[in-house]
Amino acid sequence: MSDNENRINYYLGSLVKLETIPEQDKQKLVHLSHYNNTIKVWKDIYVSKLYELLVNVYGEEEAKHKKLLLQLGDVVDHDDQLKYSFTKNRTESFPFDGVILKNLNHNRHWGNFYNPPRDPIPFQSKKNILIWRGVTTSHFQYTANRFLLIEKWYNKSPCIDIGFTGICQAVGNRGEFFQKNNIRNYCKMKMSLTEMLRYKYILSCRGNDKDSGLNWKLASKSVVFMAAPKINTWLMESELIPDYHYVLLKDDFSDLLEKIDWANKNQDLVKKISENASIFMNRFSNKENEKHIEKEVIRRYFTIL
Repeated sequence: MSDNENRINYYLGSLVKLETIPEQDKQKLVHLSHYNNTIKVWKDIYVSKLYELLVNVYGEEEAKHKKLLLQLGDVVDHDDQLKYSFTKNRTESFPFDGVILKNLNHNRHWGNFYNPPRDPIPFQSKKNILIWRGVTTSHFQYTANRFLLIEKWYNKSPCIDIGFTGICQAVGNRGEFFQKNNIRNYCKMKMSLTEMLRYKYILSCRGNDKDSGLNWKLASKSVVFMAAPKINTWLMESELIPDYHYVLLKDDFSDLLEKIDWANKNQDLVKKISENASIFMNRFSNKENEKHIEKEVIRRYFTIL
């Protein structure tokens, strides 16, 4: 099977096994205009982007009459419709449900991959320090969440430089520790991506779904440290190999300092991991091929539905 065919099947997920769907599920399908009453930001980066894709595949008139389902925003909870829905990401508990498209919220996840930050420093000349910055998305009950990361390692070691850069979302998402301790005390100045790339080790930690910066981090000359990803997107996270494409961390981050020490003692191996990650990311670099795959995913979706 060609790489393109493998990827198309991956993005179709559990629909690959179906020739059609039950009649009662077909009754749930709607025209894309059904989603026009959503908030403007979601309409701009989900509804409008999907319409552009449909027009590109079928033309404007036919696109208006297509019936489908669409998941808006970061998908964190499973529902019965997810299997038949276009989506940006799949959930942790149902890793094959949902038909993944690339152009849903594209710029947030792929903008810095196609327009990468300056990364002029060779690996061996970067700082032997692990870096992470991010806002307070996520939830304390998620696997390998950023509140657990900060609680465990904020200002605990000179070779671990981590901190929040902004506060958002519900207070109840943060867990008991941050109910008792002012979360603003765990904030640091925001850094540019180029500044972050002065460091050899760059941490990836999920937000509401995935780390939106994972794509450019893997493509950089630094090496990614992260827990095994649980959320699948167009990046095909489940095909990333631990300690081959990234340095694997435990879900509770308890081995973070140990893994940094290991990396410091195995520089050639760690540099190779970074190179392997860059090779993995090369499969997404041909924009015309990416468009071809996405069009084929859409065509097969409507063949099944």
